Amino acid sequence: MMTAPAVHYLLFAEAAIEPNQGGSWRFVLENVATGESFSANDFEPIDCHERLELLAVVRGLEAIDHSARVTLVTKSRYVNRGLKRGLNDWRANGWQWERFGRVVPVRDHDLWKRVDRALNYHQVECRLWQF
Repeated sequence: MMTAPAVHYLLFAEAAIEPNQGGSWRFVLENVATGESFSANDFEPIDCHERLELLAVVRGLEAIDHSARVTLVTKSRYVNRGLKRGLNDWRANGWQWERFGRVVPVRDHDLWKRVDRALNYHQVECRLWQF
């Protein structure tokens, strides 16, 4: 029995900080086959750019209500490195890692756990957007 190929999306995720005000996150999901797109954005009282970038990724992945192939396009080295190098180790080590000789919780582990759950449904490839 043949199964239909997974829908392929481009997920663009970004964030911006407003000094002394917090920051905003935004994502755009584009269906590669149809060109249809969906976007969302919001403001958060967070002044950590990397956390906002990761939040945009989480919200974008969670906006897809079926299994899909996702090409994530991000400017964030933090997100790129976490997906490519950190996630498997963090999961295996109970969301802890060694930092300067001490075992501490992984930064933003709450959001990384949500990314990890999304990976149960979606096949994600991360591309670093450089210009």
